[in-house]
Amino acid sequence: QGTFQPTLSNDSLLRMIPTRVPWMLRPVASLISYKTRQNFVQPRLEQYLSLAEKESSVQQNYYLAGSDFTAADITSIYPMDAAFQRYPAFRERYPHCYDWYQRVSKREAFQTAKAKVGSVSADL
Repeated sequence: QGTFQPTLSNDSLLRMIPTRVPWMLRPVASLISYKTRQNFVQPRLEQYLSLAEKESSVQQNYYLAGSDFTAADITSIYPMDAAFQRYPAFRERYPHCYDWYQRVSKREAFQTAKAKVGSVSADL
């Protein structure tokens, strides 16, 4: 989560920039934003998800750090939520991570927190 969240923050900013520049610069800003996300952000997110998919106990166990729900699950749920919402193709590419996300996101505490916070958005 320590390296996952900053990359998602960059993704949020890159999605926001084209909407905040003068209209005549929007096509250029959009292209730069898209290419940066495609060549920098997405590969890094995929690197983190690949690591979680292969090295994590999520394949053998119910949660990230084993059979018990821990702080690892709590700190990872929001970055995973954002990643799977913004990049739907990740759901099929990283099935173990997506299964974990589905399990954890159904927990009552997460549903309550998400209702208070609202959906993940790049609008700041």
